[in-house]
Amino acid sequence: MVEYMQPLRPYEKHDTLKQFLDHDRHVLRFYCYWDDSKAMFGDPREMVLHYFLADDTIEIREVIPPNSGMFVRIFIQ
Repeated sequence: MVEYMQPLRPYEKHDTLKQFLDHDRHVLRFYCYWDDSKAMFGDPREMVLHYFLADDTIEIREVIPPNSGMFVRIFIQ
């Protein structure tokens, strides 16, 4: 194989099944906010960030208080 086609660092195989079985249903939860007040119609928004240890993914959800005048779009396919 030509030298420029070699990867710069060797890739290591990670045992994702073991990680999934060890950390299934383990979630870290962080309460945070996104300050978008410098934008024209921006305001600070409360968020909840979930970090799933089983597969290293995140979920960010916006906390919308009732009767705040904001609406949530629901897409049904």
